[in-house]
Amino acid sequence: MKRERLWNGLLAFGLSWMLSAAAVGCMVTGFGLEVEREGALMVLCAGASFLAALCFSFRRGEWVLAGLAALAAGYLWRRGTLLEHLAALLRSLTQRYHNAYGWGILGIRGCDGTGPTDQALWIVAVLAAVAVSWVAARRKNVLWAMPAVILPLVSCVIVTDTVPDTLWLYLLMLGVVVLLLTDHVRRKGKGRTVFMTLYALVPAAAALGMLFLLVPRDSYVNRAEQYEERLRAWTSRFTDQAAEAAKDITARITGEPSPETVDLSRVGPQSQWDTVVLEVRSTQGGRVYLREQDYDTYDGTGWTASIQRTEQFGGGTEVGTVTISTRGRRSRLLIPYYPVEGQPITGGSAGNGDGLTEYTYSVAEVPEVRGGAVIPKEALSSGASTGGYLQLPGETAQWAEERAEWITWGITVDEFRADAIADYVRNSARYDLKTARMPSERTDFARWFLEESDTGYCVHFATAAVVLLRGAGIPARYVTGYVADCQPGQTVEVPEKAAHAWAEYYDTDRGAWVVLEATPADEDDETETAAPTAEATEGPRPTAEPESQATVPPETAGEETPQMPEERFSGHWSALLWLLGGALLLPGQSLLRQAVRKRRWDRGGANERALARWGQVCRVAGLLKLEEPEPLRELAEKARYSRHTLTREELEAFDLWWGDAMARLRRENTLRRLYMGLVHALW
Repeated sequence: MKRERLWNGLLAFGLSWMLSAAAVGCMVTGFGLEVEREGALMVLCAGASFLAALCFSFRRGEWVLAGLAALAAGYLWRRGTLLEHLAALLRSLTQRYHNAYGWGILGIRGCDGTGPTDQALWIVAVLAAVAVSWVAARRKNVLWAMPAVILPLVSCVIVTDTVPDTLWLYLLMLGVVVLLLTDHVRRKGKGRTVFMTLYALVPAAAALGMLFLLVPRDSYVNRAEQYEERLRAWTSRFTDQAAEAAKDITARITGEPSPETVDLSRVGPQSQWDTVVLEVRSTQGGRVYLREQDYDTYDGTGWTASIQRTEQFGGGTEVGTVTISTRGRRSRLLIPYYPVEGQPITGGSAGNGDGLTEYTYSVAEVPEVRGGAVIPKEALSSGASTGGYLQLPGETAQWAEERAEWITWGITVDEFRADAIADYVRNSARYDLKTARMPSERTDFARWFLEESDTGYCVHFATAAVVLLRGAGIPARYVTGYVADCQPGQTVEVPEKAAHAWAEYYDTDRGAWVVLEATPADEDDETETAAPTAEATEGPRPTAEPESQATVPPETAGEETPQMPEERFSGHWSALLWLLGGALLLPGQSLLRQAVRKRRWDRGGANERALARWGQVCRVAGLLKLEEPEPLRELAEKARYSRHTLTREELEAFDLWWGDAMARLRRENTLRRLYMGLVHALW
């Protein structure tokens, strides 16, 4: 018993030392952390592993370990530098994430992102050492140690340029593999744990070494690009929701609403979400725009909705109704174009203080004008003056005026000028939800999109349209909401992916706000709007754009070769071949494994055949949830560790147990027998 405890303690010490050192090594090399004394850090890993293994080798040793941990924590706290080291570590990690995804940096006072992180890494090392020692010495499930070991590595793989050094990554993976491979033996075995661990260590080390040679460290950097895009889209969605919640909490505490904002510097790849968020029922067919929020202030990298703006949105002669049903309460009402009775709007939106989830609007007639609907001029309050809808930053204003002058040269009617701008923006880039973020060194989103980006989606096209409209002297604003293609009298489900952004401009000649759609319908359908007639233009148009603009030529129909039917169905044939291959592989591998088992059973001397049988007995006992037979265990240990050669009668004991197990399996239901026979090759 003492010898077994000694071996288990040594095993726990070795595994915990390797994994704790590898965990902190991955973080230091992956993130380039500043460490004052690397040697002391490795010594600490060894010391913590030794103390943890020693304490867990004795009964009630965890209390001694807890007391030592409390003393160490008190010592670090009295030194007064623990918080500084923790802040430096957290700042270094989040800085990398911010540079890659724009997640934002945790604001920690007194920390500029630099400084030693030794004491913070001590905590990581101690947690890993204690977790692994407890699992190894106390024969616990390996899953209890995984968080303390894997989380340091996970923090490095979120960003592709934080790959740890090969040595530490190799040691960490090797330790985890050995823990997983020996988990069952370590928990169930008696006196065999150390030997089985050594047996597993050699092939695992060789296999991982071969893997690292075949897949070198340099090849890690760009293999996760598609996963980065998905993670970036998810985090962007999550942070937007968190920002919305924070605004609601601030408004409740202070009693003053916070201005709505759109951070264009964080606009990047987006994912399509099919979750239904609302339903729309309209008495008239066609596309229905449901405006939720408009924004009037543009600073080059974002939109802000001024709170002080008020207006009465709507008016006209009733032509039908629109009913909106939302899945859950929304903080703002969705407004169709246009409520007959007029909807009060403050700060660009209509609040939903009553918590309505279903409401109906009587909507006004839509005049036959291209691009939108009319709001009577008298419906606008004095608080919604058009002066704020011409605002642009200084450099952006000059650039937008030159660009708009080139686009609308000789056109005098606001409607046709707006159409020309929409055509220009729509044809300036290809629609793509995977559009990358604006580079951090750029200061104007609209200019970057029109001059440098080849792709974009509604946020890009709508922002560019509003900026150019303002450059042309046409009051305009950026609007967000949903669009739904309705059939008369039918209820339409609107998913989250139907969220949209568009432009509204105010036509001073007609006294109307007009919806302007500058976003292409989809990636393959770039709608072409009719050019203004000759009667609407005066004078020659400039023959070239201003030199500051690198125009992306509009895509013309027919450039892409339609996909042939054979190409469309190639994926189906591939899937069918995979299914057929799997159907043949399953019984084939079962027959092969049965043949290999039979060969092992009949090969070698009696002791070798007994050990082969014992391995199968342990496996089948686990599958059938049976207790491992103690007499057979004793025979297997006799065959392995003694000079005794088993007799034929002793060898037949294994066959008798196997026959009983197979008889028990025959009494199981058909599906379980097929599963055991095909997947586990027991028949």
